Amino acid sequence: MLYELYKFVAVVITMGIIDMPTIKHYQSGKKTDESSFSSKLFTTTRVGFELIFHTMFHIGTNAQAEGKDKIKPFMNALIANFNHAFYPFQKLSLDELVIGWTGRWMYKQYNAVKQKKYHIKTFGLCNASTGYVINILTYFGKNASYSQESDAHRSMAVKVFQSLLEVVGQRHHFFADRYYTKHILVNYLKENLTYYRGTLITTGMPVASDKKAGNLYL
Repeated sequence: MLYELYKFVAVVITMGIIDMPTIKHYQSGKKTDESSFSSKLFTTTRVGFELIFHTMFHIGTNAQAEGKDKIKPFMNALIANFNHAFYPFQKLSLDELVIGWTGRWMYKQYNAVKQKKYHIKTFGLCNASTGYVINILTYFGKNASYSQESDAHRSMAVKVFQSLLEVVGQRHHFFADRYYTKHILVNYLKENLTYYRGTLITTGMPVASDKKAGNLYL
């Protein structure tokens, strides 16, 4: 049965990469179906994927676990295995990861401009050149699992970086978008011997121009 659970998790990860209309499509054995991988793992002679999905699979350290306590141990186990398998190169990227979700979830968010309008909000630290996930911080509202060393008065950007950086060392080079590009964050990373590059809105900021070189310096 344990082997079946390993295969189940492998298929669930694949479902996050290949988007199909329904769960049954992932079990299709048609050659034209991109998800034939999962149909080969679960045959009619073994415990079916849907049986595990609907009745047997429960995340949590105990049957009564709910909310954060239900998800956090499983995510910690995944991240530990991710980091055991691969340590990232120098260049890393950090951004919000939107996980589409329409089921019941007290921390589910809605954003009309997102492709997945109803979603679970997470922050992901990835290896820039491969997209390999190094760390994930799930947003649980005010109960978000920021680093225990995080100062409650620091900006959210600093708390997100500080939490995700726990699994890597110094001297990495981060790439992020304008949401994280803040003076307090750049100073924090500089103090921790970490480089940062991100997009920036220059409206309203003092700018000194170098006409000879044609460059702008902030």
